[in-house]
Amino acid sequence: MTTLPCHYTAWMTTDQSCLPGDRMDITVFADEVISCQREVLSEEYDPATGEVTREVREVPVWESSGDRVFYAETDVDACEGEAEDGIKAAEELMEAAGWTVVGDWEATESSYIATVEYTGGYRHTVEAADPAGEWRTVHTADRVEHADADSAQEYGTELLRQWVREHRAPLADADGRPAFRVRVRPQSGDGVLASVTSSRAEMTAAALKVARESMGLSDGWLAAHLGKTSRTVRNWESGHLVPAVAREEIASLLRRTREAVELLVEQVRDDPCAEVVTYATDPAYRLAQPDSPFPASWHRAVVARVVAQAPHVRITYAR
Repeated sequence: MTTLPCHYTAWMTTDQSCLPGDRMDITVFADEVISCQREVLSEEYDPATGEVTREVREVPVWESSGDRVFYAETDVDACEGEAEDGIKAAEELMEAAGWTVVGDWEATESSYIATVEYTGGYRHTVEAADPAGEWRTVHTADRVEHADADSAQEYGTELLRQWVREHRAPLADADGRPAFRVRVRPQSGDGVLASVTSSRAEMTAAALKVARESMGLSDGWLAAHLGKTSRTVRNWESGHLVPAVAREEIASLLRRTREAVELLVEQVRDDPCAEVVTYATDPAYRLAQPDSPFPASWHRAVVARVVAQAPHVRITYAR
């Protein structure tokens, strides 16, 4: 998966009805991708075959729907001041805070907007997840650092690696929650330029499919369990955004699976004549375990994990 670069837009507001006070202000938002457009880079026509070969690239379409990362009020009156003066004052405020305008300003109904990039220093905090999954600050660095990094994301990633190496902490707990994350902030203001967590903090499409298959669950079963269609689950596993409801339920299913494995291992670990019974079909499993919501394939996956820890056991089908 390709990681898109950070993208920011500055909004210099001139309309007093949109302002908290009497003066023009400047706000920088982190942009988010809402769609992509195809741009044709080159095109070749083969007269022998009549085929047209095109070289294209995907161009992201950005929207200022992310976090506010910078805000300041200019000294230019919104009613009597000129927009040019407001833009000049906004640029001076942004430059002092580490922001640089890229390209030209464009007029909207109530504002002037421009793409900006951050070239200033960084501050950061390190946070740890408690057993309930809540984040707690364990380290704060208010001193501004001018790091040799191409982006706030890169800076935060290296800080996370350094913190984990120094503290020798695991990257995630038993349920896959990240143990640490770094929040990277600009040299002034409380905005967050990047939030970098340990690898398993976000469930990718690949992780979802691996987790489902490791539990012996079909995409149809998971879809029915979540009240979705099989196509929806396949879309999630093909690279589409995995929604929170799916991430949370997969984490719950993994936890229940792990608990079932641990219970069965405890029962057979010290028995040299241990035998584990599993089920060839769903009807046979439902007959034996009517309260279980899982299919027989899930139980067989549990047994496979048990055998990995207790290879001496004998596996048989229920009679």
